[in-house]
Amino acid sequence: MKTKLITTIMIMLFLASIIAMPVRAGGTTKNYGNVTLSGGFQKGHFCDVWDLTASDLVISFTYDANGLVDDFGGGAHAWAELGARAVGYGDFNPTWMAEKAGVWLATDYDWTVNTFDADPPGAPTLDIDDKLILQKGGGWDESKYNLPLIPPDPWTNYGIWFDRDGVDPWQATYWGCIDGGTYNTGGRYAVVITLHATSATSGTAYMTVNGVSQGFWVSGWKNAQPEIYPAGMTFTGDMTCMQVFYGLYGYGATHTVVFEDITVTGSSRTLNLQFDPSSSSIVLINTDATLKVRLTADSIQVPSETVTFSSDPAGLTFTPNPQTTDSNGYAIVTATTSTASVYTVTATVCGAISDTWTLVVYEPVGMTAGGGWYLTYGTDTDTYGTADGARATFGLVAKFLKGSTTPTGNLEFQYHTCDGINLKSTTIQWLQVSGNVAQFGGTATLNGVSTVDSKQYYFRVKAQDKGEPGTSDEFMIKIWKGDPNLDGELIHASHSTLYGGNIIVRTK
Repeated sequence: MKTKLITTIMIMLFLASIIAMPVRAGGTTKNYGNVTLSGGFQKGHFCDVWDLTASDLVISFTYDANGLVDDFGGGAHAWAELGARAVGYGDFNPTWMAEKAGVWLATDYDWTVNTFDADPPGAPTLDIDDKLILQKGGGWDESKYNLPLIPPDPWTNYGIWFDRDGVDPWQATYWGCIDGGTYNTGGRYAVVITLHATSATSGTAYMTVNGVSQGFWVSGWKNAQPEIYPAGMTFTGDMTCMQVFYGLYGYGATHTVVFEDITVTGSSRTLNLQFDPSSSSIVLINTDATLKVRLTADSIQVPSETVTFSSDPAGLTFTPNPQTTDSNGYAIVTATTSTASVYTVTATVCGAISDTWTLVVYEPVGMTAGGGWYLTYGTDTDTYGTADGARATFGLVAKFLKGSTTPTGNLEFQYHTCDGINLKSTTIQWLQVSGNVAQFGGTATLNGVSTVDSKQYYFRVKAQDKGEPGTSDEFMIKIWKGDPNLDGELIHASHSTLYGGNIIVRTK
């Protein structure tokens, strides 16, 4: 009697402490829709990174277990999982028989042949079928629940085992099922997992299934609320960087589970994918270019994400493609082609987050020369004053000398406004000629100055020879400072048909 009294007091005190625990509400809500997993082994995760120290993480969904197979008894079985694990861990059993990666729903079912078969007509039975528990280490069972305390007998539990159909309500109550959320479920379960960070590396987790909180009786089932109720568990991991994952593992048959209407509320970090400045920018045809991107979440590296590369125009071959980010968040590929062009390379992750990079692939042939003037208009970009009707003049020559793989030449460009531009090239770094179009770029001085705040001035020109007279020719220029390939701080961009002058483009 004394032992039971002490246990009851401990439970009440611990429950009081949980009730007083602050809840970090707020954040954003994201709906990931439905995920269907079918076969022997399927897994995945959503890219968003969640910070539990900023607000609680609430994961809600409906688990449909009607595609599980039990007809072969011990010859066929399956488990499914959905929950939160630290960035970089796997998407099924992130850890095994140990904690440090997060917490998740782990499902199981009775190992009896034909356990999912309907009860005989007129003879409903309480034959527990589906099991849903919280898990913080693969292979662990409900004995790892420890909130509000470790259950003295983890097998006298409530809200963990469920019967699918045919259970008489009186019979269910007799066996301790204190409400209908645990029986006649039809194999579908509305699950809500609430995660709360108690520090940057630890947290608490509670789960409801069909609106029922989980719990344990201290000594045997009874027709009353369990003494340990609601029951949950502590867990560990990087609470600042969690991702929602899911998985299915089965054997002996084709198993199917569906997670429906997956909704997550919490504080998500901002994902950013960016090309590294060390990436190749100018290469000869048939020469490997190395491209490097990094994925971060509010400056924290994100490993194990799939990055896909593409180019415009098409024609670059990326190896490998897609590529997975490494432990530092980097994805590195090589790009090759036998077709000279100025390529815009796009790296994409999570189907929506992307960044672009300019890769010049050139063949050491061709030249361009010319000069002229045109008027810019409001669609052009300029930081030096109005662009409406401003006059621009230019003179250019860019070519490969015989036997050289390095272009030579010069460019002068003047933009005639009150705060005008007087650009003179200092180097021609690349030249690419295709048909009647020549493109080239390099470094320059702007109004006599080559750098500002240690940032170099760069330019890129596209010149098109449309025949005679030269007034049908087109000239495009972009001027910026900062990184040579990222078009950093744009200063001027204009594109126009010539009002006067001529451009010549030759491929030989």
